[in-house]
Amino acid sequence: MGQRSSNRSSQRHSEGRLSSNHYRDDEETSGIQRVNVKRLKCAEVTLRKNQKYILQLLQTRSLTFLIGPAGTGKTFLPVLHAVDKLKRGEIKKIVAVRPAVEAGDSIGYLTGGLSEKMAPYLRPVLDAFEKILGKPQLDMLLREGIIEITSLTYLRGRTIEDAVYIMDEMQNATPAQLKMALTRIGENCTAVVTMDPQQCDIPKAESCITDLARFEASPDIPVFRFATVDVVRSEIVKTILQVYEE
Repeated sequence: MGQRSSNRSSQRHSEGRLSSNHYRDDEETSGIQRVNVKRLKCAEVTLRKNQKYILQLLQTRSLTFLIGPAGTGKTFLPVLHAVDKLKRGEIKKIVAVRPAVEAGDSIGYLTGGLSEKMAPYLRPVLDAFEKILGKPQLDMLLREGIIEITSLTYLRGRTIEDAVYIMDEMQNATPAQLKMALTRIGENCTAVVTMDPQQCDIPKAESCITDLARFEASPDIPVFRFATVDVVRSEIVKTILQVYEE
């Protein structure tokens, strides 16, 4: 009986702005094709002073909370940080989770596998990845499992290590769900929790927003709060938020 062989070709791309001079060539993980992430091409990104500070914060802390209104970049910055660490060979994958809570109207039953079902809820995270990487590279990383989109429902029992772990829109999680999600953090894992208390789609009394004071009391876990002045999406969004604050 002849032995079946397969040739795996590397994806080749030109160097991007977030390139580094070293790449850790890890052993191949079962089910995940080895991709030379050093060759990922990334878009140029202009950052404000506050945003540069957040990226520096993420480089030095295992867990960071980013709290603030819409359009402040609180989702984009962890994604940018995650891609940078991936390109440097410091992590093996990026894991993004978000509560599957709809903003008002129900969209009904969703077909497809877990990634397809979660895609509408994690669209803002995917948009951020696509802005940095472009769709072809994002699709490749999703296909190879290097970027993983999953649900809070399937986190229990897991250990997330050698990864950047983004927990987005967690104002829509309960305190029990937040605790479960946070206790998945393993070795060499940078975790980021984002929340927008103004856009809570579950009763606020049931939201883990009430747990923020616990973390703000800890000297080891930074909780950064964005203000309306930090909005970068557009001037009209900044004006809208100011109107609602009056």
